[in-house]
Amino acid sequence: MRAYGSKWAIAFTTAIAVACTSGGGGGGGPGATPSDISGGDSTGGDAAAGDAKAGSDATSSGDTATGGGDTASPTSIPLDQYSGAVMDAMCAMMAKCGGGWQFSSLAACKAFFEFSLKGEGEGVFSAQARVKAGKATYDPVLAAKCIGEFTKGCGSLGKKTPAACAQALKGTAKDGATCTNDADCVSGSCKKSGASGCPGICAAPVDQGAECAKNSGCKGDLTCNGLKCGAPSGGKAGEACSVGSCGDGLWCQNAGSADSKCAAFGDTGAPCDDEQASCKAGLWCQQGANNERKCAAQSKLAEACPPGASAGTLFSSGVAGPCPVGAHCVLKPGSLAGAVCMTSAKLGEACSMEGECLGMDLTCAGAPSGKGVCKVVPAAGEACTQPNFMAGQLFSCLMPSFCNVTTNKCGPAPKVGEPCVLFCDGDLVCAKGKCAARAKVGQPCGDVPCANNLDCDNDICVAPVCK
Repeated sequence: MRAYGSKWAIAFTTAIAVACTSGGGGGGGPGATPSDISGGDSTGGDAAAGDAKAGSDATSSGDTATGGGDTASPTSIPLDQYSGAVMDAMCAMMAKCGGGWQFSSLAACKAFFEFSLKGEGEGVFSAQARVKAGKATYDPVLAAKCIGEFTKGCGSLGKKTPAACAQALKGTAKDGATCTNDADCVSGSCKKSGASGCPGICAAPVDQGAECAKNSGCKGDLTCNGLKCGAPSGGKAGEACSVGSCGDGLWCQNAGSADSKCAAFGDTGAPCDDEQASCKAGLWCQQGANNERKCAAQSKLAEACPPGASAGTLFSSGVAGPCPVGAHCVLKPGSLAGAVCMTSAKLGEACSMEGECLGMDLTCAGAPSGKGVCKVVPAAGEACTQPNFMAGQLFSCLMPSFCNVTTNKCGPAPKVGEPCVLFCDGDLVCAKGKCAARAKVGQPCGDVPCANNLDCDNDICVAPVCK
């Protein structure tokens, strides 16, 4: 991507905004990432069987994402508390399950979601507005059951939006009506046949064996395996699949296509998928020439590793990275290429370089001296330095603040025409160092991406061709 906005281009954003959950990798696999942030205790299980076992269920208590606890789950959630409850549950699961995104506190995690999903027009983060406008109905009992899905274990939300979540906040458009996504429809199924920006038609979900589109349109817990509805788990080698539907020791090769099939975890040099567990223990899915991904040996502590390498998505546990469990690849100070595997440091622990601290809201204070301490990044009004993207640091201020390029103080996200480094306010994008609105039909899209539902064709924004 050549330009970036505050709505980062990662798959989970739209999925979370539309339902309660996000698609991620399957639950389990060799090299599972432990979370351990503020008490979470996920551990890697039987690596050979690809079964990463989660620790005690994560709950939120006070201002910290924690693991464990026996707090009774609510049986009903009022509409005005739903979005907050979803964020609490997601952040607790992130602390427990690991994946690509971690925070040292519940407050920091919630601030991230509140900012990144600000202005989204669909889903749980605009539930009250949708219900008031008659675009959705809300069931407080099903909402509580939906929240309970987050405590079922790492990877439990990586296959398909659970029925309770899909029905808790349900669209009002009937079969045959136009729709933009599944959340618009009473049936929970919006069938599309044209470009991604084209509207679809609400239709009844289909039975096992019927044709489907990715993970949409199947009845109940059925998933779209090889573009046909099938069982959500236990798939055998050679069978059509979707991410998470294969049995132990197997992964879904060519997921999302008619050629998908369950395959055994790969040896060194075998093809793999960096968003699901697909390599044997001690290996990880490395991207090589021509974007080809193959299983390769993990580096040991203090050994060199590829800087900027990552594995998994927001909610994918069990996806091995370039370093052993409990460590990550940290860029050496003053280097654009050299990086080594280092044990992850937590809040208050010693660190020697930026990127070593485990938490997107943490910084290695005093890193230039080599004798730093992991501390929370500055808050609004405090002095800051621009984030070190090469070291994996995206934020150098507590959200919703960002480090002002001119003043080097934490303040509001930059607006149109203001200087930026990566993020801008709302749906604006950072293009050539300044925030700009997304391009409209007929405008260039070489540096600035097109507005939602438009396509970029030969560097010009055009309306999608709908069937």
